[in-house]
Amino acid sequence: MAYLNGPEDTICAPATPPGFGGVSIIRVSGPRSLEICKKIFKFPSQVDSHKIYFGDIFHQEKTVDEVLVSYFQKGKSYTGDETIEISCHGSPVIVEEIIQLLLSHGCRLAERGEFTFRAYMNGNIDLVQAESVLTLVESQTQRAHQTALRHLKGELSDKIKAVQNSIQLSLAHLEANIDFSLENLETMNPEEIISRIGSAHKTTKELVSSYSLGKIVSDSLKVVLVGEPNVGKSSLFNKLINQDKAIVTPIAGTTRDLVEASVVYNGFKIHFVDTAGVHQTLDPIEQIGISKSKQELQDADIILCVLDLSLRGGFDFDLLKGYAAKTIFVGNKDDIKKTSYSDFLSENMPKHNYIEVSAMNKKSLQKIWDIIDQKLKDSFVETSIVVLKQRQYELLASLESRIENALKALRQDYSPEFIAIELRFALEASYELLGEKFDDQVLAKIFQEFCIGK
Repeated sequence: MAYLNGPEDTICAPATPPGFGGVSIIRVSGPRSLEICKKIFKFPSQVDSHKIYFGDIFHQEKTVDEVLVSYFQKGKSYTGDETIEISCHGSPVIVEEIIQLLLSHGCRLAERGEFTFRAYMNGNIDLVQAESVLTLVESQTQRAHQTALRHLKGELSDKIKAVQNSIQLSLAHLEANIDFSLENLETMNPEEIISRIGSAHKTTKELVSSYSLGKIVSDSLKVVLVGEPNVGKSSLFNKLINQDKAIVTPIAGTTRDLVEASVVYNGFKIHFVDTAGVHQTLDPIEQIGISKSKQELQDADIILCVLDLSLRGGFDFDLLKGYAAKTIFVGNKDDIKKTSYSDFLSENMPKHNYIEVSAMNKKSLQKIWDIIDQKLKDSFVETSIVVLKQRQYELLASLESRIENALKALRQDYSPEFIAIELRFALEASYELLGEKFDDQVLAKIFQEFCIGK
């Protein structure tokens, strides 16, 4: 990551996607931003921060484009450095010509995520907020957008900082108690420290648990349809996604590979997967499809095991062992029903969830949407903060483990030195979370996922 060594460079890049459009924005940031831009744009004698100026970008007395230029002085911009944003007409030719002019007068082309990196290095945002910028840009649903925006505003960071403060204060008192042990002085009694650390442990545990929902918010809720051939999985799939994507015929084994599609429902992205019919077969192509079907069960958030109500079929229910909590048995073809699986499931799978629907009756499919809706409601509370990134989850899990160890040691009246060691490790994890202590390779991995211009 070259820009780790170039904070004094003035950088530039398009901040809008490539292609034709009404307007494109070019961002310039660094100590020489105004100086360089004055060489291609006539500013008034007094340039004020947060003001927009109208005029021409020029090169050798030739007008390149008619533009609006916004100026942000150092300390009052997104990056924290002196910054200028040029709004020009959205032609790739115009954008390229202005970029080349800026480069010729001393700018360097920004690398991926370099503007946000500078915002982080200048203390405008912490590392959790920096990661939320990428999530915000990439958000595909209203829920993902809202959650990322809350992270950008610092709500997750504030929770982590509160935990960090509790650890710091508790550690300071523990170490003071160690230092003054010979004088029989105690700066904070163990009950107070247990209470403070217990509260920090509760917060981190909630954040760690929220990651399973965070993956749904940032990616999707995965719903996998499984069952024997010709039970109507593909018909249900097509109705749920509201398009004819999976092939439907009376011939068993039509679906031989995974068919996938996504829809947005109540602000969440729901990703449906139609799988190959699971049964005994010697067909090598079907065997590959069935193998893929089994693999999908592990990653599913909800499994819809489709059963045929028009005849009493069978199903290898052992396949669903270990997945009972997320499996819904769906009796399909309710319109030509000749049997029910209710009694069978009650005898063989006491804690089963079972509904009956018809793919031919769109109203009856509301039962499936109600299950999806309940899953989302059970997982998500409007006021809850959820963890979206794996890096954050792994560090929070480490933080929670260290706090738990310290809490157990406190309750078992261990020597303060052992408790202090656990709390120091916990503190290190909190520093890494917020980017107060960082590794260059970790930073490179985070910021190189960004687009150029952000």
